[in-house]
Amino acid sequence: MGVFVHSLCIVGFFILLSVIHCNAKGDFGDFEHGETVISPETIAKFYTETMVQSAGKEEQRCSENVFKARAAAKANGRKPSVGVEPTVGLGAALLIFLGVGIFAVCIAQAFQQVRKHVY
Repeated sequence: MGVFVHSLCIVGFFILLSVIHCNAKGDFGDFEHGETVISPETIAKFYTETMVQSAGKEEQRCSENVFKARAAAKANGRKPSVGVEPTVGLGAALLIFLGVGIFAVCIAQAFQQVRKHVY
């Protein structure tokens, strides 16, 4: 029992140390970052006029449908994006993740209780 308590105290100490050294305010603003600006050089790397193909094929120009779709994406003052535009903030995602985890634990515990009484 003494070894377990000692190891539990060490784990608790490291958790406390990591929480103390965290530079967070504790609100959802810690998870939300403002809009980042992508440089035109970075955008130019991904929006080329040639098709991306395997090394053995010769270079080809993109079809006109690609250029029309790019023009439509930039219409109405929208900015081009590279990657995924998140629709849910990290704070909300964390709450969803924790909620699903707690729900799973409750379901597992309920099944254990049923199993204990049935068998």
